[in-house]
Amino acid sequence: LGGTVERLVAEGCPRPALLFGQCAVRRLDEAALLADPVLAALDPDLDSLVNANEPADYAAARARPAPEVTIVVRRGRADPAGGRSPGPDRAAAVARAATVARAATAAGLALGPRVAVALNGEQSHGGGQVPLAAGDVVAFTVADGA
Repeated sequence: LGGTVERLVAEGCPRPALLFGQCAVRRLDEAALLADPVLAALDPDLDSLVNANEPADYAAARARPAPEVTIVVRRGRADPAGGRSPGPDRAAAVARAATVARAATAAGLALGPRVAVALNGEQSHGGGQVPLAAGDVVAFTVADGA
């Protein structure tokens, strides 16, 4: 495959569609994709596979509703060792948010150095533009005084 790609690029044909014509390609319809239990569980609407080749496709994708995510906000408090530990959770809320920044806005927070973010239980370092998928849990831990 790598040699075919290199040859097509050298011939001035960098379009993926030209590659498909020279390789064995298996096209999967929606039913075949959703037969994969992991994909069906994580992306039942196949949002991750939206095709956006034209400006109108991109506009239609942008017009789709953002995924529903769960947002949890924790407040930090001082512990006896002088560090910080998370305080009690504020009631979790479900909101529509396509990115971590939008989830923060929905929670009434501004992202910054005093706000730590965890996505599905893992600390997130990607910033506000990290995309979210339906069912994600975004937890914000806010340091006291922020």
